[in-house]
Amino acid sequence: MALQEYTDKLKYDFAYYGFTETPLTDKQIERLFDSGFSIDDAYGVGCDVFCGYSFDASIDAVANPQD
Repeated sequence: MALQEYTDKLKYDFAYYGFTETPLTDKQIERLFDSGFSIDDAYGVGCDVFCGYSFDASIDAVANPQD
């Protein structure tokens, strides 16, 4: 999947699930894509950011889940 397809799909998912604006910037989405995050994980990061968590903290939590 190319970056543009990834971005479009992620933005579609945010809209589909009720976000009136995408909680992530295009630069943040590009960083997630370059880091190999799945769409589902990127969506989770966006939800965290929307709820007030920092982008970097959310990436760390998704990349290193606690059992």
